[in-house]
Amino acid sequence: MAMITLFVLVPSYTAPGANPSRTPLLAILVGLMTIVAVVSINTGSIGGLGKVVGGGHIIMAIWGWWVVVFGNGRGKLTTKGKKHTPERFKRL
Repeated sequence: MAMITLFVLVPSYTAPGANPSRTPLLAILVGLMTIVAVVSINTGSIGGLGKVVGGGHIIMAIWGWWVVVFGNGRGKLTTKGKKHTPERFKRL
């Protein structure tokens, strides 16, 4: 079955376009990760392990919320199109 899948389906695979429905799923997953981070940091019965795991979850949650808020690809920080070179650098 694996060989049939490899030789029949893979050559005819076309990559999907931009998926507009990924943001709600990402927001749900990041929200759950935020809840897990808060719960694991406040768990006192497992000692320092809760703080370490919670700290890792908080870092991932911050990154996830950043992607949910600013990750639509239409930001002004991206350099698409013509690059702007200041006049003083053109003379060098």
